[in-house]
Amino acid sequence: MLKKWSLFLGFFTALIAFFAISSPALAEDSYDINDYIMDIKIDDAGNADVVQKITYDFDGDFNGVYYNADVKGIKSMSDPTVTVEQSQQKIPVKKSNSGANNTYSIDNTENYKKIKIYHKISDRPATFTYRYKINGAVTNYLDTAQINWKVIGGNWDNDIDHAKITFQLPQGNVRKLRAFAHGPLNGETKVNAKKGRVTLTVDNLSDHTFVESRILFPDSVTINNTNVVGKEILDQALQEEKAYAESANQKRARNQAMVYALIPIFAIVFLFLLWRILRAWKNNPDTNIKKPIPLHHWFEIPDVSPSVARMIVKKTDHTDFMGLTGDLLNEVAHKRLDLKQLDHDYEIILKSDDADAFFKFLIREIGDGKSVKMSSIKKSKNSDIYYYYQNWQDKNDKDRNKYFSKANEKLNSKASVFLITTIILAIVLVLVILAMMPKGLLFAIPTALVAIIVATTVKIVCHYRIIEYTQLGINKANEFKGFRQMLRDINDINVAEVGDLILWEQILPYAAAFGVSKKVIDALKLKFGEQIVNDEPIIGYYYFGLTNYAAMTNFGQIVNSSYDSFDKTLNSDFSSTNGYSGGGFSGGNSGGFGGGSGGGAF
Repeated sequence: MLKKWSLFLGFFTALIAFFAISSPALAEDSYDINDYIMDIKIDDAGNADVVQKITYDFDGDFNGVYYNADVKGIKSMSDPTVTVEQSQQKIPVKKSNSGANNTYSIDNTENYKKIKIYHKISDRPATFTYRYKINGAVTNYLDTAQINWKVIGGNWDNDIDHAKITFQLPQGNVRKLRAFAHGPLNGETKVNAKKGRVTLTVDNLSDHTFVESRILFPDSVTINNTNVVGKEILDQALQEEKAYAESANQKRARNQAMVYALIPIFAIVFLFLLWRILRAWKNNPDTNIKKPIPLHHWFEIPDVSPSVARMIVKKTDHTDFMGLTGDLLNEVAHKRLDLKQLDHDYEIILKSDDADAFFKFLIREIGDGKSVKMSSIKKSKNSDIYYYYQNWQDKNDKDRNKYFSKANEKLNSKASVFLITTIILAIVLVLVILAMMPKGLLFAIPTALVAIIVATTVKIVCHYRIIEYTQLGINKANEFKGFRQMLRDINDINVAEVGDLILWEQILPYAAAFGVSKKVIDALKLKFGEQIVNDEPIIGYYYFGLTNYAAMTNFGQIVNSSYDSFDKTLNSDFSSTNGYSGGGFSGGNSGGFGGGSGGGAF
């Protein structure tokens, strides 16, 4: 299970890295809206002077931004003046229909004032400021004055990280100043009657989500307002807002109950998973395996094939292609096969019918029955290579259980799954609570962090305490690692003391499987002379491949290339036939003007 997770995560990470690093041209330009600030000053005639600042953070190349102001429901909106602030410098922007850089155009339609700012910008933030006047922002009724305004319209293309809207009335000490807001339930409304001010704030406002304000105050505050409707609406408005508030409070209560339920549910699930892995650890029969004293050097040739020795040292699930190269050289060392150099190619010659079935298949099915060239193997499209390689692998893997403890491997895998599951559940917990009731994060984040820390500790302890080998396996791994270290340190030992050239021919296949054959070849040349490269086929083969960096001379790479070619064809055929295609905000809508406003970048 751990290997599957590792392969998936590795592939996913590599895929992201490929598109993010190797192919930056494919990355799509994007932007964030960090701040949306509106300062609205109401005069005693019921008009509004607006300063609207929108801060974008651009990732990529952009030509500018646009803002479409919905003017339905108001008397008029003046053409705005526009400025851009970038890197703490204010950049003048002129009104023009030329489309030139640092200009802006205005298109007035029946329902919208469409403002387009041409300002080339790349990979940096900038603040765009609009100053304009709205005539008729306040309506005076017989029993109250009202501002009913969707200050953030529902047509913004991106989320808004933080929004703050401030209404300043023309006088302070406003008796019976009431303010209501409609939008996401995490918003907040503050009323300061003494200063005649109302402030709305909301974070993480989703795209295409409006924020509406409804402010009620005595009509004497806007005594010179000519936008007058001769009817009473105060009672009706308060009843509507009461209904909206009750609905919002019920939803908040449900969210709060769910939040307070999610945290203990998460804790219970986590503790259950922790109990399971601790129980598995306690009941594991292989937890008392003793580590041998590490061997610095070991001079005995391994009593298993090079591919199996590599599997034991590397702790892989299967023998692999590097091990296959070692096995080929091992067949040559035991006189079952022979190697013959042909310019920049090699020929594998069958010497005994006792040779491994995989190599006999290559000679008989790809070669002429007596020998096969490595270049022919590389070019081969014979589909049976897939199955014969699997058979070779299965034959060499059959004794794996003697060296590796399935119980310990399973326990380590469970620890990894436990950690991954805990992280995923913790992320889900935080995201759900963030969406439902952000204040709950005060409890959710510490709970999630404690769970992740405990799960990480369990994984680390398992990694160092739970040995994946059997007692036989760890003893053999210790010997084979000492043997590999001896080969790595070959420049510091007496080659002749280890053995004669015939013995080194038996050692070299393991050096190839362990990936240290270049050091061995160089040491043998120094001790026995340059002539061994030509006189000894097994040594000449590997020296030729290493010193010329010719991929075609590396047997494992050759078979891997042919194997992958068939494997890709097989998978392609399979997928083609089996593919998968003053208080908080409330909900409601009181019909305020400006609902169609929105904007974005281009």
